[in-house]
Amino acid sequence: MSTNLLPPTQKQELKNEKLRRKIVLILFLVLIDILLLVTIMFGLYSYVSKENTSLSKEITQKEKLLNESQSQEIKEAIEEANQDLYKINSVKKEQVSVVSILEKMGELIPSTAYLTVFSFQNVSPSLNNKNAPTTEKTFFGKVSLGGIAKSRDAVLFLKKSFSQDLNFQDIYFDPSSWVKAIDADFIVEFNFIPAKK
Repeated sequence: MSTNLLPPTQKQELKNEKLRRKIVLILFLVLIDILLLVTIMFGLYSYVSKENTSLSKEITQKEKLLNESQSQEIKEAIEEANQDLYKINSVKKEQVSVVSILEKMGELIPSTAYLTVFSFQNVSPSLNNKNAPTTEKTFFGKVSLGGIAKSRDAVLFLKKSFSQDLNFQDIYFDPSSWVKAIDADFIVEFNFIPAKK
């Protein structure tokens, strides 16, 4: 055991000096810990910032690609719809008008005959034929008529009128149309080919 022969004031100073050294050492260690913690935090912040920036760029690029592909798909869908509408419009323009058939028939049907049935259908053999060129669409009207004529002569006049007009082709009168001499019921089928414009 060692004996301390120093006066009490110096003893107190020595104790204070030891305490100061301990405090300085502790403060130094705390300061080093704080510096390490700040360095680690700064490193993490830098890493997270870089990752955030790269992810933001990647997300922006993917959004841009997605928007471009979606807009391209929309453009293609619009173009396809426009082509379909153009085809429909061109087909509609080429179809036979019911009005033109009725006007033409109005000129040919005698005043002693009355229509009771009228059936009309636009027909195009070129639409059914896939090998036909798309620019050539030939439409004709397939018509079926039924009616009553005051006499068989009126039915015969109707047949002659239709036969003489070039717009009416493939004319077929049902045999029952010729049975009655008076109040004859007639049924006729024909193709109406409109005059070329």
